[in-house]
Amino acid sequence: MRLFPLLIAMLLAACGGSPEVDALLAVADSLSGVKPDSALRLLQQQEAGVPHWSKAQRMRGELLRARAMNKAYVDFTTDSIIKEVADYYDRHGTANEQMEAHYLLGCVYRDLGEAPRAIEAYQDAVARADTTAQDCDYALLCRVLSQEANVFYQENLMSEYLKCLDKSIVYATYAHDTLAAINSFIYKMSAYDRLGLPDKVTTICEQTTNQLSLMGYRKLAAQFSVLGISAFLKQKQIERAKYFIDLYENLSGYFDKFHNIEAGRESFYNLKGRYFHAIMQYDSAEYYYRKELQYGMDFMNQNMASKGLALLFNETNCPDSAAKYALYAYSMNDSVYAHMATKEVEQTKGMYEYGRHQRNALVEKEKRERAYTLSYLLAAVISVFIIVAIFVFERFRLKRRATKRLLYEKAKKLMQTQEELSYLKGKLQKLTDTVCDKDATIQQQEAAIGSLSEIIARKEEELAASLSELSNNHNALFLQKRETDETKRKLTASPAYQLLQDKDRRGDKLEAEDWEAVSQLVKQTFPTFYAFVTARGNGTNTKEQQLCLLFRLYLKPRRASLLIGITPSMVTKLSKSVLKKLFNTDGACKDLAERLQMLR
Repeated sequence: MRLFPLLIAMLLAACGGSPEVDALLAVADSLSGVKPDSALRLLQQQEAGVPHWSKAQRMRGELLRARAMNKAYVDFTTDSIIKEVADYYDRHGTANEQMEAHYLLGCVYRDLGEAPRAIEAYQDAVARADTTAQDCDYALLCRVLSQEANVFYQENLMSEYLKCLDKSIVYATYAHDTLAAINSFIYKMSAYDRLGLPDKVTTICEQTTNQLSLMGYRKLAAQFSVLGISAFLKQKQIERAKYFIDLYENLSGYFDKFHNIEAGRESFYNLKGRYFHAIMQYDSAEYYYRKELQYGMDFMNQNMASKGLALLFNETNCPDSAAKYALYAYSMNDSVYAHMATKEVEQTKGMYEYGRHQRNALVEKEKRERAYTLSYLLAAVISVFIIVAIFVFERFRLKRRATKRLLYEKAKKLMQTQEELSYLKGKLQKLTDTVCDKDATIQQQEAAIGSLSEIIARKEEELAASLSELSNNHNALFLQKRETDETKRKLTASPAYQLLQDKDRRGDKLEAEDWEAVSQLVKQTFPTFYAFVTARGNGTNTKEQQLCLLFRLYLKPRRASLLIGITPSMVTKLSKSVLKKLFNTDGACKDLAERLQMLR
């Protein structure tokens, strides 16, 4: 038996996991947001002990690992683990945990180049967010929608892209993240530029750069300002274009001390060349076009730079140079389209893989539907069983009520018989006392006494039979309802009960006249109980009857021992004796009190 608590403790530890692991995961959770590299290293150092973690801890660790990888810009290479995490949190996690798990699954598919599945995972994440809850993670929901928008942008689905950004702005506002809302608003410029709406691009550029500057994010405002320069040039707003070009060069932080932009951003040279081209400073325009041609080695930069040079030389009457760069722009244009065609093929392949995934999902859905049908059938069978059980129980309850009613009538008859017996005994005593009556003969008196004695004996036999019948059916008798609140109120308000309470508080023993008052109180309030307990045929003595009266009046065993004037151990002994005599069963004080308090 000593091993049992130890086994229970070991089982709980195995199910709940180690507190040390929980503390480690809490540290990794706090680091994953601000120092994802540190969180990732911490989790990698614990890989040897992961098999000994509980399942909840393993899933939590994998979720934190995926979060840290995503924030540290570490590309995912497989979806197997994060799929298991998402499935686990769908069954055991909160709404926020489910949302994050599916969000990270979408990031995995994003890195794997499976755009349709990434979109589906992001949409699943949004669907699992409980926006009615007070603890809803609106900041995470904003990021989910931003990532979904980015995938739509890569797939050239501009309307869906804008819808996601609008939702992202709403939830960023709910999260009180003004900067995130402004960023999402800024990203709309790219879509409007592709849709050929430069007026909307310039409006957003003006609004957002002003807001960011007022908030103290001047560098960020400068970095985003480049998105509106092209639109200003298209609308011939040269001065505004010059303002944002200077802002970008001076505050963005992308330029070295020689005013060369960092690699990957060479398209800015084309914007500056177009600006000088517009104000007819052709030498400067040519300089920046050639600079883009020199440093921007991708097809798009080569195409844009050669096109700008071709237009420039055409305007400056250099037909040979114009033709040269026009041809080069043409060839680069072919390369751009070839690259786009390759990308479309990859997208088509992704759609094919997505279609296969959808078919597999349909098969799984059919399996789940079959399982649900079986569950509903099982629930129907259980419901029928419950209805039948209720019907049987109701019949049993009605039969039991009839039995209670019958037993109550018998108990009432028992009380009447006892009263008749008491009356006859009194009459016999009176007749005996009149033996000196002058008009009565001794023989007449003896005959009357004999007749009464026979009646009394017959009544005592009836009383014993009724008592035996009630004792044999005591279980049914206990099904009587407890007295009503009104009965309790009258009981506690009676002088005899108040006397009993006073004696109990003082710890005094009840005197003979006190017992007489208590007996009358119980007899008037609970006549059937009183007749049952005090009947001559049950074999109970005075102390046992007194104990029964006190138990019926809700006195505790220790209090009853003081009022009767006996020890608590004697109360226990008397309780066992009364249970045996009245109910033919074994038990303790509590069992006797419960049985007596059922009688009315």
